[in-house]
Amino acid sequence: MLTRVGVRDHGVVNSDAVLAVAAGQGLGAVRSDRWPMVAAHLLAVGLDGADLVALASLSANASGWEIDQLVPGALAEMGAPELTVQAASDVYARLVAMASWDRQEYPIVLTLARLAPELDYPDGVVSDAYYASEWVSCDCCADSQARADADALEARLAALPALDLPAGLVEALMG
Repeated sequence: MLTRVGVRDHGVVNSDAVLAVAAGQGLGAVRSDRWPMVAAHLLAVGLDGADLVALASLSANASGWEIDQLVPGALAEMGAPELTVQAASDVYARLVAMASWDRQEYPIVLTLARLAPELDYPDGVVSDAYYASEWVSCDCCADSQARADADALEARLAALPALDLPAGLVEALMG
């Protein structure tokens, strides 16, 4: 069951952007080299702050050490909430569903399943995806109930309501 997560009101600022970034950070799904581009997109949607500007000004080739030091301050400046793993996973599932995928079957299930080992196999959508991933690449299971369940999970995740995010921010977070 996907949960609704509240974030503080940012007025005209896109709170879905704050929520998506908080989810990506909470799951460790955003690589260090992607943060400068993420920060630039956050500035473009109206967020501001010294650490966010400093982060956006860095090259993707900057050292991870330099980038990673700015991330917590940038998150604090934008009022990013600390999410539980399950809440972050629910938001991230919506983000993954929005990403464009080329020639990959079960992109949402497989992307979420890859998070499971690093997150100690949490309950919720990541666990569901991890279980389903076992059945999506096995030709011998094509007509099984487990494959049908995996198909249903992929379809349910693909039908989640989209976050109100610019395509560039989705790409930067998923990169």
